[in-house]
Amino acid sequence: MSDDPGTVVVTTGHTACLPCLRSLGSRGIRTVVAGDDARTPEFASRFCDERVVTPPHDGDLLAYRDALLGLAARPDVRTLVPTREEDAYLLARYPDLFDRYIDTVSPPRRCSAGSTTGSGWPARPSAPASRCRRRGRSARWTTGASRWS
Repeated sequence: MSDDPGTVVVTTGHTACLPCLRSLGSRGIRTVVAGDDARTPEFASRFCDERVVTPPHDGDLLAYRDALLGLAARPDVRTLVPTREEDAYLLARYPDLFDRYIDTVSPPRRCSAGSTTGSGWPARPSAPASRCRRRGRSARWTTGASRWS
């Protein structure tokens, strides 16, 4: 992997989007804001380098997934920050589609320290950070300071 942090796609629709944009943009990381409303305040942020209008996330979820996948497939995009439940669901539901293009972080499907649900997901709400694994096109995991600092 190069030292270039690449581009990060941030989805709109949640209060976490603007602080995320500020944090990434203030560190010089290029951001693409993806949202289904061209009038969203995030599109007006000075830390928004590019704006992409997507199909509505609450309409045709597969069309929305395909729009995010199209952004993920761009060679400059390194990861996607899911700010809504629908975004996290799509990354978890279709890891094989997204993992070939972007780096994502998620808990393992099975958790040996706790019981699992019938679907194989941990019964506890979250797994400790030490149990998470990095998925995607990057072969190395960076610990400690962010790789973008």
